[in-house]
Amino acid sequence: MEFDFTVKKPLSQPIVLMVSLDKARHKERVIIAETDYLLSRRGVVYYDETKPLGNFLVHFESDAGSQWNLCVMDLYQSYGKIFRQWSDAETAAEFLRGKFEEGNASAKYAALRIWNEYLLCLYDRNQDKKAFQYTAQLLTRPFQHYLHHKPWDKLPDDIINRSLSIEDSRISLLYPYARQKAEYAVVQNSLQPLLYYYMRRLADWGLRFRQCKVCGKYFLAESQKYMICSAKCRKIQGKDNKRRFDERLQNDTMGKYYESAYNYWYNRLRKLKKTDDENALLQAKDAFDAFRAEAAQKKKGLASGSISQAEFGTWLEEQKDIIDKIMDESKNGA
Repeated sequence: MEFDFTVKKPLSQPIVLMVSLDKARHKERVIIAETDYLLSRRGVVYYDETKPLGNFLVHFESDAGSQWNLCVMDLYQSYGKIFRQWSDAETAAEFLRGKFEEGNASAKYAALRIWNEYLLCLYDRNQDKKAFQYTAQLLTRPFQHYLHHKPWDKLPDDIINRSLSIEDSRISLLYPYARQKAEYAVVQNSLQPLLYYYMRRLADWGLRFRQCKVCGKYFLAESQKYMICSAKCRKIQGKDNKRRFDERLQNDTMGKYYESAYNYWYNRLRKLKKTDDENALLQAKDAFDAFRAEAAQKKKGLASGSISQAEFGTWLEEQKDIIDKIMDESKNGA
C-alpha cells in the first residue's frame, strides 16, 4: 500500500511491525499494519510480504552517511517554525518517501513511523518535540549499530551498553488464530528486540548464517561446513573446480616438459665439461643461462595466458637445437 508523505494529519491508529517465522516452510512473513489488523482484520495494512527465512536480517537497514540521523534532526529543528515548518521538513519527507517506496521492510517501517510521530508532535502542541526525537532515535539506532556489522554478528560491548533501554527489550508475542500455530512477534518503538527474537529462534532451530563462496550471498544453513547457497551455485562451483583441475593438470604437464628440456641441456653441459673444448663449454654455459632466463619469462606468459602451451612446447624444442649445434661444432664432439 502507498503512503502519502505530504499528508499533514497523523494516522488514527498506532502502527506496528509484525514478524512470523515458519521453520517448516523456511519462510518469514513481515507485516506493517495498524494494531487492529491481526485480531480483527480491519486495520490498514501498509506492507505484507512472505520471503525466505532470514531475509529480514540479511537486508536489515544500515545508516550509511548518517542519513537517518540527519533526517530526524531536520524534522526536529523544523518543529515550531510556523512559517517555514513544511518547507524545512520537505527534504526529510522526500528521504522518508524514498525509503518507504524502495527500502527494505525495516526501512519502510521506520520511515512510516517517523513521519507519523512528527505529525503527532505537530498535531498535539502539548507534546514536547523531544518526545519525537526520542522515538525517532529508538527506531533508527539499530541502523547505526549494524552499519559495520550484520544482525547476527556479536556487537562490541561498548555499542550494546550505550544503547540499553527498556524499549530495546520490549516485544509482544501474539497467537491470533486458534486453528493455526502461527506466532507473531510484534514491536512498535524499537526494532532491536525483534532482531534478538529472530536470532534466538534461529539458534533454537540450529540455523546459522553462512556466506556463499560462489555468489557472495548470505544464507541459512544447519552447519558451518556449508559454503554454497543453492544448486545453481553448486553447479557453477563444480565447473570451476573442473577448470582448475584441468589447469593444474596442464601446468603439471608443461612443468614436466620444461624439466625434460632442462635435463637435456644439463646432461650435454656435463659431457662438455669432460672435454678439453673450453670455448664450447663457455658458449654452452652462456646459452644455458639465456635459456633459463627466457624460460622464466615464458612460464609467466603461460600462466597469464599471453602464450599458449603449444607455443611454449615449440619453443622448448627449438632451444634443444641450440645446445645440439654447440655440441656438433665442438672439436671433441659429444
